[in-house]
Amino acid sequence: MGPAISQTQFKLYRFFGLYLGASVCLLVWLLSISDLLDLPSNGIYDLLSRNLPERQRIEDPILLVEAAYHYRFRDEKFWFELLETLLAKNVHQIIFTFLPQNVSASFYRYAADNGRTLFGRSAIVEGDDPGKPDLVTFQDISLEDQQIFGAIQIPQEVHGINREYRTHFDSENHSFPSLATVAASRMGKRVEDLPTQFRIDFIGQPDRTPTVAIDDLIAGRLIDQVFEKKIVLIGLVPPYPFQGYDTPNSISASGVTPLEYQGLALQTIMSERILHTFGNVTLLACLFIVILLNLTAHQYLGAFSHVFVSVLFIGSMIVLNAASLYFYKFWVPVVEIIAAYILFQTLLAFRDNRLRNRLALQIILDQSFKRREQVMPKSFFRSPDYWSLVVNMVNQTLNLKRFIFLETVEGDHRVKEVISLNCSLDDIKERRRDYHRTPYKTALEQNRSIPVNQFFTQLPETEDSYLVPLNFAGQVQGFWAFTVDVSVEKQIDVLLAAVNNFAVEIGEMLFRRKRWVSQSRWYEHPMRKILDMEKQNEPYREVSRILAFLVRRLSILESVFSALDTATILYNPFGVVIQSNTKMIGLLKSHGLNAYELSALDLAVQITGSTQEQIRKLLGKVVINYESVQLPITAGQEKNQTLMLRIRPLVAANEDDDDLRLQPIELNGILFEINDVSSLVEINRVRESLFSHSL
Repeated sequence: MGPAISQTQFKLYRFFGLYLGASVCLLVWLLSISDLLDLPSNGIYDLLSRNLPERQRIEDPILLVEAAYHYRFRDEKFWFELLETLLAKNVHQIIFTFLPQNVSASFYRYAADNGRTLFGRSAIVEGDDPGKPDLVTFQDISLEDQQIFGAIQIPQEVHGINREYRTHFDSENHSFPSLATVAASRMGKRVEDLPTQFRIDFIGQPDRTPTVAIDDLIAGRLIDQVFEKKIVLIGLVPPYPFQGYDTPNSISASGVTPLEYQGLALQTIMSERILHTFGNVTLLACLFIVILLNLTAHQYLGAFSHVFVSVLFIGSMIVLNAASLYFYKFWVPVVEIIAAYILFQTLLAFRDNRLRNRLALQIILDQSFKRREQVMPKSFFRSPDYWSLVVNMVNQTLNLKRFIFLETVEGDHRVKEVISLNCSLDDIKERRRDYHRTPYKTALEQNRSIPVNQFFTQLPETEDSYLVPLNFAGQVQGFWAFTVDVSVEKQIDVLLAAVNNFAVEIGEMLFRRKRWVSQSRWYEHPMRKILDMEKQNEPYREVSRILAFLVRRLSILESVFSALDTATILYNPFGVVIQSNTKMIGLLKSHGLNAYELSALDLAVQITGSTQEQIRKLLGKVVINYESVQLPITAGQEKNQTLMLRIRPLVAANEDDDDLRLQPIELNGILFEINDVSSLVEINRVRESLFSHSL
């Protein structure tokens, strides 16, 4: 068991996964309770309803009797005869999904007396709430007789599909049960626990409910066994242009009739296949469990495993939902679970990728900064202490006793002292600091060094003081006050000329630095980044700076290599030319040789006159044993000139700097140097001559 976490440590933890998971759960949960995920959820339900196999039928099947719309206006005698015919066939119930027009109250009393007849009355919706309609009223029908009526209403479609059925309708004074609810109650089903609205069971329902025509019933063309112990629903076929209700199982343009829709709703209640699902609180808890499992799996699974597990999880959820829907009539909120899973996985993948990129970039930048600080000082533009660089440059090149630099105040015609050497900033006796006045104005007008009196406090008599402006492109950047020793009076003109040249250079540097700072401020301004749609921290800009630094450093090294007085050529370990300096190129060209067309072996053979076997042995010592060798050059030497070829290996001084991914061996290269040792030979000859004469 690990050590306990203190309260302070607990507060320091970021718990990013917890916050991210909770945010995803709440987002998906809010989308779900706002019905914004109904479209994909209903689509999956419709797909499963069409493709799941048909279940076994219930004990009390339903029989539908279709009648043309004009039967609604038949006389009372016709309907009495129809009732008597059906009652004689020993049916369980007779359910009219409409109200016959030309009947009296005695017809409804007869229906109420037999106890097996129901009528559907249309619910007239008033206002925006379909759950609270007013029902049509009938004369001479007492309230006690209302039990033979059930409410019916045009189903409310969602995204063009009808799936729902209401169990009761509430008005201001009464609650009216729907037609299917009353019928199921008469068959002994418990309807008190039914929800206000439920989803009809469409699984395996296409062409399932038997249907007969009313004409065949009246003509006696159907045997009694067709109707025996059946729940008979009688309905009218709506006239054109009614095309039927679209349901999950509608595969034709006609859809299902109102009679078939009522039959499916009654079948759902009778078979006790009411669809159940999670409540809002249970759904939120389920989403949290999914996120928690996802977080746990994230610790142990790689990128490929995540993809495989995600596909397996989504497929398993769909199969689980199909099995739950088919066997238990329970709807698992698969869309919400999959949405939370995919969204969380996407955010985790994005975060992991961002962390990896940030880590890799940080390593690159850290190493680049480290190398840059080791081999290259800070840029004059970027250095916050740029005046120290100016002072260091002046102090190394000019013999001045003391000096002070003054910088202009932005937006003002005054100057302020910024840095000094061999004196204090308080040693300036002149306090106005206004370059519109003397002596600053005089120095600007003459644009050169001018002598100034009483500029410094407590100035020794052995020093003279001067003031020179620092300006460029017509803009005053500052002033430079300095003193020189009176002993150099004879060379004062040369010294002041050098100071004037330095002042021009310093003024240009200050001007360009101010412009660079101004551009950098605008470049880093948040408003510019917003308008340019640029992120606050763009890695490519820092990488661009690193590349510029590397190019600059390479240029410096190439310049140094080319400026060497010794003829030098560099080969890689495989004997291929990497670079040759100017002197080597000229020397070989004078002998008719091209430096970049010769291998290390060929060059050594050509200029030393040795055989290839001899040179190979020497190069072997250089490459294998890291030894340096020297050979005399015999080709093309001038009279009284002695040249020596030195071949030595280039091995990194610090092994940590070797990148074996770029260089397969430790040897970085083979360096050929041609040295003129004529003077040494002559000195040795003279020494030997003197020694022989002394003997």
